[in-house]
Amino acid sequence: MKILLLDIDYTTFHESTPRPFLKEFLERVTGQYNVYFFTAARHQRITEVCRILYHQLKLSDDIVQKMNRYSLSRDNCPMISHRTDLGGYIDVKCLRKAAEVLGVDISEILLIDDAPIYDNPDRDYRIQAPGFSGNPEDKYLLTLLL
Repeated sequence: MKILLLDIDYTTFHESTPRPFLKEFLERVTGQYNVYFFTAARHQRITEVCRILYHQLKLSDDIVQKMNRYSLSRDNCPMISHRTDLGGYIDVKCLRKAAEVLGVDISEILLIDDAPIYDNPDRDYRIQAPGFSGNPEDKYLLTLLL
């Protein structure tokens, strides 16, 4: 089964506020993908959002435990410094490293992230999401389900 990686901050959550329709999105896509988080933060952030998924959104314990166990953070999948076409450097989530950690080919991974893609070498495996700043009227995840 393919893997769907979700960024946390400003993609699926704003601080402790989940993006609208996150529960519906996760319930629908977990039948088609193994869904995990991929964050530049420490694993503690994954644990925090998993608590919200379980206690606030009432997401299934099985889904939440799997997400908490297999999600990626800077603790088990560090960011890499990538040289841009303009000669500078940016830190990016490395999907090749993520694939290695998860034991799959990179072609089996798709990342949804609000971070600008720039000339990221893994851009073919990413979906650029609009940033989420806590707006309760946001419908981005719903549009992905249609």
